[in-house]
Amino acid sequence: MGYTRKVSSTEAYQAFTPINQAKCYFFFTQPPPLGIVTVSRRKFIDVDEFGIALERCNNKYGYALAIYRVRKPGHYTRSTKLTVLLAIEPGDPRLPNNVYGSIERPRRWCEVLQSSGTSSDAFAGFIDTICTDIETNGIPGNQHDTDLHRVFYGTT
Repeated sequence: MGYTRKVSSTEAYQAFTPINQAKCYFFFTQPPPLGIVTVSRRKFIDVDEFGIALERCNNKYGYALAIYRVRKPGHYTRSTKLTVLLAIEPGDPRLPNNVYGSIERPRRWCEVLQSSGTSSDAFAGFIDTICTDIETNGIPGNQHDTDLHRVFYGTT
């Protein structure tokens, strides 16, 4: 019949709805709290998430000689799903390269949840963890005043 398989991309049609286009316009053209116009890049913290699920586990090779039977429990279950929350700041160009929080060593945060999605409470807890880390492990004041204001952003 001449059928072939090919890799195709998907399009995020939600991005082209009028409300989302308006949100994008305000985000890039207005000052806070609607947008980012007056915010310097070093004050951003990019937050995102992704999920991991095991679909199939296939062990083609054994763990011992073929003449012996080995009973070994599996490492994975198909019902377990993980959600990974990540955040990173771009770094402050005013800081020396060896200082944590500089462009060479930006601060990063990661949290792994054993669930199939992120609840608002889990996300708020992750943001609280980041804020607590910034408050308790801030960049030394004699370097520059870099931890007074942050803007969290992420894609939806």
